[in-house]
Amino acid sequence: MNRSHSLRGASAPRTIASAKAGFVAPLVASMLVAAMAVGCGGGSGAAPGLTPGTDDPPPEGAAWRPLGSTILNGRTMLPQLQQDADGSLLCSFQDRTTSGDRGSVVRFDAAADTWGYVGQAGEPSIRVDWWGVVQPVGSGWLYRANRDYGFPRNGLGLWRFQPGTADWAPFGPQPLSAGEAHYIDVELDASGRLLIGFQDGLRSMTSGPGAAGAATVLRIDPGSGDATSLGGTGFTSEFASTSDASHVDLEVAANGTLWAAWTESGLGLAHPRVARFHPGSGSSPGSGSWSLVGSPASGLPDAGAHVSIAIDASGRPLIAFRGNAPLRFLVYRMDLAANTWSQVGDDIHPSQLGSGGSPGFSREAGYRERTPFVVGPAGSLYLAHLTPDANEVDRVQVLTFREDAWVPVGASGFLPGSEPEDYVSLAAISENGVEVPIVACRRSPQTPNERLVGYAFR
Repeated sequence: MNRSHSLRGASAPRTIASAKAGFVAPLVASMLVAAMAVGCGGGSGAAPGLTPGTDDPPPEGAAWRPLGSTILNGRTMLPQLQQDADGSLLCSFQDRTTSGDRGSVVRFDAAADTWGYVGQAGEPSIRVDWWGVVQPVGSGWLYRANRDYGFPRNGLGLWRFQPGTADWAPFGPQPLSAGEAHYIDVELDASGRLLIGFQDGLRSMTSGPGAAGAATVLRIDPGSGDATSLGGTGFTSEFASTSDASHVDLEVAANGTLWAAWTESGLGLAHPRVARFHPGSGSSPGSGSWSLVGSPASGLPDAGAHVSIAIDASGRPLIAFRGNAPLRFLVYRMDLAANTWSQVGDDIHPSQLGSGGSPGFSREAGYRERTPFVVGPAGSLYLAHLTPDANEVDRVQVLTFREDAWVPVGASGFLPGSEPEDYVSLAAISENGVEVPIVACRRSPQTPNERLVGYAFR
């Protein structure tokens, strides 16, 4: 698909890597025609035709610049950046300016330098909304998956926005989960079909964040909305009989390989796990199996919370996560031939991580967040977290990997301003052949001046 607009409003092709996305394979023509025949065009998280690594990194003199004055004035949680087929940025979030804390999606108008709702505020959810993720499919079609308190056991919902209708509507049988849906992620397979990964927890199981459930990956039929579990429901129970699979995250490589990462606490302390899906040859729609790939962070004590996965230009998975004792962030890359993992650079040791139940993340409910981590179009690695600035104010800091070291993006890595920040979404786009990191975050959280803001580094 042709990205024809830049954030500056100039006509220039543009592509995006989401907060955990690498590069997704373009649709072949026959698959695209098949998808459009059932009412939705094919698409991917990055533009087909992109040659990874051909962009330039941000130039000297680049700085963090605002995208509009605000994304939204008022209370929000869990923003998630994405990009639609025409290159416009989208942001999905729990919108606490609506009745019942429902979900919303907004789009950035580059020419007007403003953000506006896609459909109505709070429309793509029934009641309280969590982990809402928007996914473009084709030209103008949007899908949004969420945990919705309007369903029994707060199950998984799926909504669709059709071009020309200006309204969101439920898509397919609801809810899509047997239990509570946590840590939702949405990707597209090589045929342009939605893939939804999540932790499927039940109230009868151990209480606490995630409600101690195994991970499931669903593939959605683009015509009916029917869901098929890939490799079986709760597949992480194959690797831990009592699986507690939090921070479930998916990625699809350029060759179509589906990868899943999660934090496994069912065996005791938290550790990252990564698995590859092997499609089956049988007649069952969900036939196939998952296999663990190596043992990332093996031997590290209590390391692996808030895991995110991305794919580099060579098709190698990378994971980023937070470790404890001591607190730090780590990035590991997989050697596909040897099936082994090695650390990228040293531990990321902020002088101090923001206090709270999940240091480095929101004080309000940071356990819900994955590590903001992305591989950009030029191949650069970016990671964000919360850390005190020089005035001991918890703020977003963005780091990149340069010359074997993690260094700030810009002079300090902080966004302009001095107010507290939290709830971060990180992305990277190609703009006029230059890689541009993008951040959305909540500013002045839990105050009368709370708002959602966006910044681009260029």
